[in-house]
Amino acid sequence: MDELGRDAEQQAASTTGNEDGQADAPATGHVFRRADVHGTAVRESGEADVPGAAVRESGEPDVPIATKESSQPDSPVEMNESGHSDAPGAAVKEFVHPDAPGAACKEGAQNSARVVVREVSTNDECLSMLIAQLDDYLAGLYPPGEIFGVNFSEPSTSSMVFAVAYLEGRPVGCGGIRSLDGDTAELKRFYVVPDVRRAGIAGKVYRFLEKRAVERGHSRLRLETGEPQFESIGFYRKQGFYEIDRFGEYAECESSYCMEKIISL
Repeated sequence: MDELGRDAEQQAASTTGNEDGQADAPATGHVFRRADVHGTAVRESGEADVPGAAVRESGEPDVPIATKESSQPDSPVEMNESGHSDAPGAAVKEFVHPDAPGAACKEGAQNSARVVVREVSTNDECLSMLIAQLDDYLAGLYPPGEIFGVNFSEPSTSSMVFAVAYLEGRPVGCGGIRSLDGDTAELKRFYVVPDVRRAGIAGKVYRFLEKRAVERGHSRLRLETGEPQFESIGFYRKQGFYEIDRFGEYAECESSYCMEKIISL
């Protein structure tokens, strides 16, 4: 074979044709996937591997692209409530119109980066939203006559203490206490949304309310739940509650399960 033929054969061995008939990059290279300036469009390059980072036309190293397997960026990035990155060039944060339902809740606690429990008024929007969820949950367990709520239209309700727990700005739990007499207070409307249970939120809400009961001069805390709520019963037992006879409005309700705890001597 002459030199011209040998050179052509060597060149053919070092390249392969693609579907449009054009030669691919040499086998020593590989295809880089690069994010464009805004981190959205992806383009391909047939440049060979070189030590260090791949270089753009501008000479700047490429920004690492999160892999599908990890679903995480290569460096820590703080996430907002919508699940988007707050980094420059990333997806825009979720916008909540101030007139939208629940907007006041997000506005009131959007800067919280941990679980925070706050005392709230009886007409607080977050409290109302959580109690509505609680009522829906209880409706699946008991008939209407066996659900004992709180009438917020009664003047006496204004003397109750209510608290809401926020997890990174999201209202996720609530509870309240009302005075039964000088010594005894009752735990009412206690609830944590299902998807964040077993994360210590219930304990934070309970301890907040117990402290407020002690500050009000109460030495005993009572509550009513039901046997179908076995997880709630287990939680209250861990807090030091024990079973007692049904009391007050629950005395004739067969599904009621009442408990008590001495909180101050």
